[in-house]
Amino acid sequence: MSGIFFSDPISLTSAQRRQEMGAKGANLWEMSQMGLEVPGGFVIPASVCQSLYNGETGFEYLKETLQRLEKEEEKTLGSSDNPLFVSVRSTAPVSMPGMMDSLLNVGINKHNVAAHPLGWVLYAQFFKAYSRLVHHIPAYCFPEVCGSLQDAQEFEKIFTEKTGEKFPSDPFEILINSFRAVLASWNNARAIAYRKRHQMMHKDLYPAVIVQKMVFGNDLQDSGTGVLFTRNPDSGEHCLFGEYLPQCQGEELVAGTKTPLPLSVLRQEMPTVYLQLKDRALLLEQHFKDVQDVEFTIQKGKLWLLQTRSAQRTGVAALKWAYDFVSEGIWSKEHALSQLKAQDIQSSLYPSLILGPTLSYLASGLATSCAGASGLLVGSTEVCMAMAEAGKPVILACKETSCEDVQAMMVSQGIVTAKGGSTCHAAVVARSLGKPCVTGVESLQLGDQGAWFDQQFVPFGQFISLEGQTGRIFLGQGQLERQSSEHVLGHILNWAKERSVFSVFANADTVEQWKNAKEFGALGIGLCRSEHMFFQPTHLPFFQSVILGDQQYVSVVQDLQKQDYKSLLKELKGQRLTVRLLDPPLHEFLPKSEAELEALASFMQKDVESLKNQASFLKETNPMLGQRGCRVAFLNPTLYDLQIRALFCAMKEALQEGCAVNLGIMVPFVTVPLEFVSLKERIFRIAEEILPAEVFSSKGLSSGVQDQGRWDVGLMIEVPSAALQADILARDADFICFGTNDLTQMTLGLSRDDTVGLLQRYQEKGFLSEDPFKTLHRFSVVPLLEIACRKARETNPSIHISVCGEHGADEDSLRIFHQLGIDSVSCSPFRVPEAYLAASKVNI
Repeated sequence: MSGIFFSDPISLTSAQRRQEMGAKGANLWEMSQMGLEVPGGFVIPASVCQSLYNGETGFEYLKETLQRLEKEEEKTLGSSDNPLFVSVRSTAPVSMPGMMDSLLNVGINKHNVAAHPLGWVLYAQFFKAYSRLVHHIPAYCFPEVCGSLQDAQEFEKIFTEKTGEKFPSDPFEILINSFRAVLASWNNARAIAYRKRHQMMHKDLYPAVIVQKMVFGNDLQDSGTGVLFTRNPDSGEHCLFGEYLPQCQGEELVAGTKTPLPLSVLRQEMPTVYLQLKDRALLLEQHFKDVQDVEFTIQKGKLWLLQTRSAQRTGVAALKWAYDFVSEGIWSKEHALSQLKAQDIQSSLYPSLILGPTLSYLASGLATSCAGASGLLVGSTEVCMAMAEAGKPVILACKETSCEDVQAMMVSQGIVTAKGGSTCHAAVVARSLGKPCVTGVESLQLGDQGAWFDQQFVPFGQFISLEGQTGRIFLGQGQLERQSSEHVLGHILNWAKERSVFSVFANADTVEQWKNAKEFGALGIGLCRSEHMFFQPTHLPFFQSVILGDQQYVSVVQDLQKQDYKSLLKELKGQRLTVRLLDPPLHEFLPKSEAELEALASFMQKDVESLKNQASFLKETNPMLGQRGCRVAFLNPTLYDLQIRALFCAMKEALQEGCAVNLGIMVPFVTVPLEFVSLKERIFRIAEEILPAEVFSSKGLSSGVQDQGRWDVGLMIEVPSAALQADILARDADFICFGTNDLTQMTLGLSRDDTVGLLQRYQEKGFLSEDPFKTLHRFSVVPLLEIACRKARETNPSIHISVCGEHGADEDSLRIFHQLGIDSVSCSPFRVPEAYLAASKVNI
């Protein structure tokens, strides 16, 4: 296959055209076949370019194809009296805006500049661009302007000094060199970084090269260049949107060196061209069945179309276009859902930060939500809560977060951490609260009076702002903007729910969080982390006292827990509530600072030193694998028993008040089956003591207890040992739930909080194709899940299997869950819409 001309019919499929001609080349060919005004040109296909790049093929193809273009245009490349000027551009199968190089005005030389009114300007631009791209000579090495033959000779002299060779006089040699340089830019640093970032490092991906006749928007009359969108890419409004620059080339518009004018100016100056452009825009949108981003040039009153592609869009616009295209009969609902991304949903839920002159860049970290925030910088949870109580907006900065920081996170506008990744504690909790969080800010150093971001010191109490979707942090108070799309989002979520292959539940610990989740369509609470309740200021000192052996407060803590659970049960009104019993190591609940220790000592009426000694026995070297989860039930039985009693007392009272109850009790961090069996027996003994006979059953839910009072007992599988023994565990469990966050940590031996830099490097090197805490690791975690699901269903075919964790809203992970026959997923409240979207796309 040699060059493919835009005007030639070809028998390739759409996918083959995109692979061989690149996205831009394929679209130019398609526009030409539609009879639209496309400058003449051709594409050297990717397969040929790969052979050229590897030295397997010569440039005969290029010469033959160029000669045909010269014949069709009745011009000759580099000719003095009737010159053909061409552009040389890359075109890849995937969009890589600005990542690869291109050369314009190839064919211009010092002898044919008179062919264009601005010939010397074009010559200088080409000479500098060619020297930079082909020979890596910076543009500043040459004079700013070239306006005469003498100036051109000075340019050539500098070129020879820098390269040791003469500037080529053969236009075809220049074309070949330009072609090689454009092709080589596929492997320049920014292109490689872009492909890595967007996970496009595929061996079968290779660019093609376009050679196309130049048209000039910088001619002296009735000329210009512009970009239009067939609908507004920010708001989604159904109207033409774009910009126009008179007497300019497209590169000037892209580079931002001049301020463009709105398309309304073009309508006034050249109404006929504007109407023609409007007509072409409509044709392109109808043909490609998507909103188009169109580049155009006008030369002496004639319109030329240089490119069309599917438009980039904000989340708000993406949702509106999906809804509108379905309403207009252009898309099916299934196709509309397939075109939406999780980020589109996210950005429509949160306010975004408006960048302006009052903000200056400080640092960057990992983006964990699309929300923006602005607030006063604080460095401790105590100050955070005090300032928030005084009505001040605050942003909490810390090394990392743990359960004890949740109350401060709840009242802050946003969170910044020096450590952690996109699924660390801070990120997970922030998502559940719908707050922006930037993690892994490696340059962040906290001091007594403020924080260092790289080399800049910011005192506590000064405004900073967070751009959640990029992970950027700014100094200054920013403005936030929320674009309303609730009506559209509601319709799209209904489409997604109708097609969802999973039941979607929420991870929620409070009534407020459940209300958010319910609004998004969650069917119940799939994970209620009981430990978060203990950190409420009204609960914490009593619970700390019980941990440290003061039994007088056991009934107080039990009653506080009962009220929390009862509030949730009454709000749920019979929808599912799955409560995970205490999971974190006990030392996480104890005071960290001297002031906190003194306050607790005063509360317990004990001296500080004795409390310190007691607390020291609970400190662990490796707490993640230490005394946590169900192990606490055997080391400190009181703590688990009071929780279980609180649950059944809450259930009993809710039933007495006429409220339906569907309660699941989940045992965390099970390592061996006998742990679960022993604890389940305790749960049943306590249930028998508290629940009425008609509600209690020795077999829990499966025995057909009252519809108004359903309860069952299951476990969370997060330890590989439990996954491998799922058949034994399933004999006694009513349900199992995979805690994929911890299961990933223990399977891969990677901390989600401490390996951010390592994970990034491993992805760059290709050791990992994606972050395993975002998308399930296919070669380790997935096989474990396969084993566990198969074994569990061998001994208990009807067992309910679910997933809770950040993977519960990840599209790729949900496809795997569906293949494994998993029944439901549970995720943060503000990720419920994402989960529905992902679950609806599994079979599309």
